[in-house]
Amino acid sequence: MSAISKDGRFVYYIVNPQEGDGYLTITTPDNRTVGRIARAANPTITADRKFLIALIKPLYSQTRAAKIKKKKPEEMPKDSLAIFTLETAELLKIPRVRSFKTPAKAGGHVAYLSEPDLTSRDTLATDSVKSPKTRGKKGEVALHVRELSSGEEFEVTRVDNY
Repeated sequence: MSAISKDGRFVYYIVNPQEGDGYLTITTPDNRTVGRIARAANPTITADRKFLIALIKPLYSQTRAAKIKKKKPEEMPKDSLAIFTLETAELLKIPRVRSFKTPAKAGGHVAYLSEPDLTSRDTLATDSVKSPKTRGKKGEVALHVRELSSGEEFEVTRVDNY
């Protein structure tokens, strides 16, 4: 999978091996690497072309081990959300994210559905992961709407679809 931003300033492509962990690389058209996100999936560049948003899949080895142990779906490793700032190459990771959506014609926001936290510890092994401040009860699904430039976020609990 590959794409170019609407203004032509950034290009991204994903390399996924048949077995193991893939990566997403963000470059400029003159092939200067801007950043790399391990295990990224479903990437999109926001309409304002300031951010690249993607899911980060769990480590292949963790997922494989959980499947071999026949873990329940709620015990399986969960995805994270990657918010990559294209100008500064900063990467923010938010754990336990089920899905996300960005506006088609306006930039600056992302909405994401968080997985319920049914355990006392997170099974996702990622570096520099920032947990969202949740007001909901343990085990509730929540919809988060985040303003990307400021980082301000609000949450609506008990949401299944958006």
